[in-house]
Amino acid sequence: MALVVKKFFVSPTPREDGVYVEIVARESGLFAWLFALLKLDPNYCLRILYDKVHYESSSVFGFSKVIMPIHSVSSVSFGTVAVHPKP
Repeated sequence: MALVVKKFFVSPTPREDGVYVEIVARESGLFAWLFALLKLDPNYCLRILYDKVHYESSSVFGFSKVIMPIHSVSSVSFGTVAVHPKP
């Protein structure tokens, strides 16, 4: 499943709410884009604070929320795909 990033915040110092990292995304594709216009799109949100990690996913069918202590995280990876037009 590919995601489209809607909001991206990373800072070595926290915001006023204590968040160091916040990534909000939605699913990609034409139907997901149409649902986003109607505010019916599934959303995914990752927030990293000093002492915990919040992960939330929500859609019209419900939501899931995971909160875990930061010391329980053993590794994190991130990747992007760059699309270059052919010459």
